[in-house]
Amino acid sequence: MSTKERIAAALDIGPTAVMLLVAKCLPDGVLEPINEYVAATKLAENIFPDGTLSESAIENTIKAASEMQAIAMKEGAQNLIVTASSIIRTTKNRSLFLLKCNQALNIYPQVLSSKEEARFTFLGATENMDSSIPIIMINVGAGGTEIAYGTRNDIKSISCLASGTMNINETFKLNVPTMSFLPGYSPTRQARSTVVKELETKVGSEIYSWLSDRKPIVLACGGVAVTYAAIIKKQFIYDRALINFTESSRKELVEIYKTISKMNDEGRRQIPGMDPNRISSMPAGLLILLTILSFYNFEDFSITDKGIRLGILKYFMQR
Repeated sequence: MSTKERIAAALDIGPTAVMLLVAKCLPDGVLEPINEYVAATKLAENIFPDGTLSESAIENTIKAASEMQAIAMKEGAQNLIVTASSIIRTTKNRSLFLLKCNQALNIYPQVLSSKEEARFTFLGATENMDSSIPIIMINVGAGGTEIAYGTRNDIKSISCLASGTMNINETFKLNVPTMSFLPGYSPTRQARSTVVKELETKVGSEIYSWLSDRKPIVLACGGVAVTYAAIIKKQFIYDRALINFTESSRKELVEIYKTISKMNDEGRRQIPGMDPNRISSMPAGLLILLTILSFYNFEDFSITDKGIRLGILKYFMQR
């Protein structure tokens, strides 16, 4: 390895998992991912009604983060950036969690705002894309959904919706097969209406003037999008090279959503490409993505497996 090259790692503590990206930073600023690791912790499922994280959830998450840190060191990482996102930002015992992280890792995680999360995700998702291409990024997550548009070097707008797989599932039970509900009640319609109201109020009308003379690439990223790509590719073993820039259409998404929304969790588990940690959340995730595509009349979209961790590395290594 050249003396100007270095290995860096981004460790992100999210609502469902602790994730690590190890990448080679080349002298020209290009980042080459080496390995990526995921430890499902389901932190968001272990919050008490008063908004505090359970002690066991804290310990399990920090244990996973410590193991990820050890992996990064074994991979030769000279820099380790540790961040925490939506779930930590909103919990009442956030200070205790951060203190325990520091005791275990000797690092205080940087707690990202929702707009910082979206900005880093956009930076990572658009890495190596032509700087003149207009892009709309959609990232459906557990704690919320991010929409950003602009070009690789010029983000025009960032919007953060509260509608994420977790709260949409909790409210409308989209993980339950559709035939289980009483006649006349449509959780799908109710969930879609909730997302549309957020698009109208939080994204606003400025996007229409930006879209009026542009034909942007619609780029979906994050766990829901990557799992969807693995499903349409029927991947039994995850292959990054086959996932990145998978192309799909709204029509294809509708068909897959209809299929999995009629299944129970055990049926979804058998689908090739299904992430075991997203079995219950996929109907909600796909419905949110589908609603956004329909609302803006986007017919086609691409999927990238690049996102927030690559963006974090890009941002901090530049500094």
